[in-house]
Amino acid sequence: MYPFVQIAKLLEAFGISKREILYRYAKSQVGKQKKGIPDTAPQELNCVEAINQIGIECFGKPFCEGASTITLDTTLKSSVRYQKVLLQDVKVGDIIVSPTSGSKVGHCGIVDDSFAIMSNSSLTGLWSNHLNFDLWYKRYQKEYGLPVNFYRILI
Repeated sequence: MYPFVQIAKLLEAFGISKREILYRYAKSQVGKQKKGIPDTAPQELNCVEAINQIGIECFGKPFCEGASTITLDTTLKSSVRYQKVLLQDVKVGDIIVSPTSGSKVGHCGIVDDSFAIMSNSSLTGLWSNHLNFDLWYKRYQKEYGLPVNFYRILI
């Protein structure tokens, strides 16, 4: 078991939401390499593996099975553990997903306190907060035509 899982359980017992716990842990990982568990995708394509590794280290389980943004989006959308939220309701610790469609490769991440987005960087292979909402919407929605979905972890 990962050490933070016990801390997360303690924080939750004191009334800290899973969303806030996720944000705090993800923020503490900025600058670290997140190869993913298991490491099946190249470093420039492992955003889902990186976010799953964050989930495992924080809560003891991944957000989804596999390494696909399509699978992540489908899992979050259909699970009672998550709630889809609108852009105007987004808070730190919410998960953002633009699922791949055809040749347009999507991406996923976690919303930061400055409303930057923490995710795996294709350039460095490190977990970082290198994207902001404007860049995300410009790239994934405008240029690639992908949806931009937000989910909040509930239980």
